[in-house]
Amino acid sequence: MGYKVEVNLSKKQALIVKEALNLYSRLLMGQVEELSYFFGSKEISDSLSEIKSILFPELENNSYYGIYQKDCSQESKIAYDIIQVLRNKIAWHENPEGKNTVSFAPPLRAGDESLCEVKIIV
Repeated sequence: MGYKVEVNLSKKQALIVKEALNLYSRLLMGQVEELSYFFGSKEISDSLSEIKSILFPELENNSYYGIYQKDCSQESKIAYDIIQVLRNKIAWHENPEGKNTVSFAPPLRAGDESLCEVKIIV
């Protein structure tokens, strides 16, 4: 049985949750350099390369796990799945007529968990 969590978020808060999950998922994929983009600082890239070599010794400096690879963690995949559902629901809420972009396509599942359900209520 799943959890039902009801949260009232502003649009900005919902986007922050989506971005936080995106960063979490990418870090677990080995995309440690995302921290430099997140903070807008290229000066920390040497330190991040060192951290990556410690956390992910099996990965080369410019490589990372793909979200559908078996070696990618389930936590990363689950976060990615939540992002996909949020992105889709927000896109349809903001543009009910739809558009021809990936945000409007049905979310694909990467993890072992069922996709979550999101309802946007104004």
